[in-house]
Amino acid sequence: MIIAGREIKRVVASGCSFTYGQGVDPSEAWPAQLSKLLDIECVNLGLPGMGNEHVQSSIIDYFCNNTSHMENSFVIPCYSKYSRVEFPSRSRKNYVNGQFTTATTIINGRIEPEFTRKFFENIYVPEYYYARYMRLIITLQSVLKAWDIPYLMFEGLSGNEHIKMIKDKNIIVLTKQIDRDNWLRFMTGNFDSMTCPTQRLSDGHPNANAHLEMAGILHKHIINNYNVEQ
Repeated sequence: MIIAGREIKRVVASGCSFTYGQGVDPSEAWPAQLSKLLDIECVNLGLPGMGNEHVQSSIIDYFCNNTSHMENSFVIPCYSKYSRVEFPSRSRKNYVNGQFTTATTIINGRIEPEFTRKFFENIYVPEYYYARYMRLIITLQSVLKAWDIPYLMFEGLSGNEHIKMIKDKNIIVLTKQIDRDNWLRFMTGNFDSMTCPTQRLSDGHPNANAHLEMAGILHKHIINNYNVEQ
């Protein structure tokens, strides 16, 4: 498969539960479905409950550990809510898989809602963490460009309050640095809004049909915008 002028052997995706495929078989999650449509390998780095720091770090770590894959990979980060803030868990040896968010703060296997409440009441500043989200995007796109790895970014969960947040002057400056040519509906669409809302599991996660629909949307966009040759 030739994409963006090079032979591509795998899709490398990362995100939260909407990428991991919470509640469905791994083969039914959109990264696997998209890889089938493109007839290439799938590497799914998504993990349930993760925020955008995980999206950035998991992709960077993957290529640092697999440098030969830089030449033939297509990267798709699926971003989560900017309000998800990650902390390392001292109770787990592997910090990469031991991260958690303030939405479900876990210490020694116990949920600690008091920490979550105090964080959001006393520390959390929405404007700061939205700007941080933009910086994470800018940093990752810059790294992928420096490594000469083609990519397509989009958002998974809804609720990122773009219209509200871009009134801040500093945030406006940051958003101007986003490479919109390599985004799927930047600020105007996400997994939730682009797929049928009835195709959800009881906990709100996309079902297999929604994942297949999202894979189809991504596939069509890639075919139409990335100079694809079979």
